[in-house]
Amino acid sequence: IVLISGLLVGSAAVLSGQAVAQESGYAAGDGSASNPYEIANWTHLNNTRDNLDANFTLVNDLNSSTAGYDSVASSSANGGKGFVPIGNASTAFSGTFEGSGHTISDLYIDRPNTYSIGLFGGMSGTVNDTALENVSVTGYYYVGGLVGYNFDGSVKQSYATGNVSGNKYVGGLVGYNSYSSVNQSY
Repeated sequence: IVLISGLLVGSAAVLSGQAVAQESGYAAGDGSASNPYEIANWTHLNNTRDNLDANFTLVNDLNSSTAGYDSVASSSANGGKGFVPIGNASTAFSGTFEGSGHTISDLYIDRPNTYSIGLFGGMSGTVNDTALENVSVTGYYYVGGLVGYNFDGSVKQSYATGNVSGNKYVGGLVGYNSYSSVNQSY
């Protein structure tokens, strides 16, 4: 939205030559490599699915007392199924996600009849320095705490603790890894 003599036009307000950012669904940033979207609560994390090829950085620990948890990632969220994984095997997360030393705790996903389940259901991007603790993740095939189906992606300096269960291709961190790398992670 551009402010011109009291009229609003476009996508940013300009006052005295300064652009004012509009609500983007994130704490800050524009999703570029030099100015990644900032994730400060569960709603911001949930919004990553709207920009699967963008760059993100976690700027706050997320847990059951962080804003948005009840509606996004708890056992009562989404009809009792919990968090909806970011990306899947056909529409993968292809951006970058920097955990920046912060921890995501208490993630709940209960989708026992669904493929590609994890914080990232399907991924061909990069996840760095991301810590998941006390997860409860259930899926069918390709189930991991961090990534369910990692194809042509990269996971570095990341870990997951908690319970992860499924029928086939199940791992605590990554369920299935194809043409991908996992380094300095557990």
